[in-house]
Amino acid sequence: MKRLVSLLLLTLVPASAIAAPATGVATLGNGTVLPAQIVVDSQLWRCADGKCQGPAELRRVAVERLCKDLARKVGAVETLSVGGMTLGADQLAACNKSAKAS
Repeated sequence: MKRLVSLLLLTLVPASAIAAPATGVATLGNGTVLPAQIVVDSQLWRCADGKCQGPAELRRVAVERLCKDLARKVGAVETLSVGGMTLGADQLAACNKSAKAS
């Protein structure tokens, strides 16, 4: 019976809840020196040409946490999007309070 209930519950879980993480893309301030790779929110991101990208959770609180971690490590974040979610000006301002000094 427990196995049947478990199987039924699995069919109710949306595929997006168990899918691979979305891809995040961040644009950093002009002149920001970026490493080729950086660990952001426990995930390996790759950086080049003023942008970094890597896997990220598609939840607002996780995206905001990721932004703060990235800002703390490399500097001000100009844009950040994960999947179809993009942080607005207010969220970016809050994120950049954690920014590494240039």
